[in-house]
Amino acid sequence: MQVEKASGKTPDELVGPEMPSSCSYVYDVFMDMNMGRSYGYSGPDPISYESIWAWCNLTETRLSSWEVRVLKRVDVLYVGTMNED
Repeated sequence: MQVEKASGKTPDELVGPEMPSSCSYVYDVFMDMNMGRSYGYSGPDPISYESIWAWCNLTETRLSSWEVRVLKRVDVLYVGTMNED
């Protein structure tokens, strides 16, 4: 009901295409990192390279450079969307 009120669209209208299974794990990594994100007065802070490094060490996960670039690009979109008025 909140989604409809805020956007004027039903949740069914907001469903996009399915994510390819070959890259869904990167989204899962992003969502895991997102849970540890800090927030400022204007909304979510970007996930830093230091946070990515710490997450990799804590989870014993090795990410390639392209995976880190994808995470940072997704994060830019996320922060930009969340900080929109």
